[in-house]
Amino acid sequence: MGSGKSSIGKHLAELKNHSFLDTDLLIEEKIQQNLKDFMLESGEISFRLLEREVLKEVIASQQKSVVATGGGLPCFEENTKLLIENGILVFIDTPEEVLFNRLLNDDSRPLIENLNETELKKYISVKLAERRPFYEQASIKINGDKSINEICTEINEKLKLLES
Repeated sequence: MGSGKSSIGKHLAELKNHSFLDTDLLIEEKIQQNLKDFMLESGEISFRLLEREVLKEVIASQQKSVVATGGGLPCFEENTKLLIENGILVFIDTPEEVLFNRLLNDDSRPLIENLNETELKKYISVKLAERRPFYEQASIKINGDKSINEICTEINEKLKLLES
């Protein structure tokens, strides 16, 4: 959350001349509701089940795409396996302080909207620690404390190496 997946994904898709898909936006289209409201009404477990369903649909479409997933999507064994078997995973490793500054006044994210500064810092730290073992399985790891252009250029160079 806050690493820039969607912004970077859009830019990278343009560079690669691929379509761009964002699993969060695909879920919103599917349920005809924003994620914040859905999570408040249905809870995180229902959301995670929808995430997996949408991931399977994206894979089944077999179109060349850059896909931005929600930060928690890769943190389930079946999802990680699907991602690794069907694409190239990129981990945008963004420092906690950068994430904190980006998320501090973001009220669009239901998991953090009611947290004070101390709670937000702890949330970021705990989530990163929990999720890092999944994220580290990515084929490409990029420092997320750079500009979108720099990150996309670096990802594109690493993709070319993997594709050759």
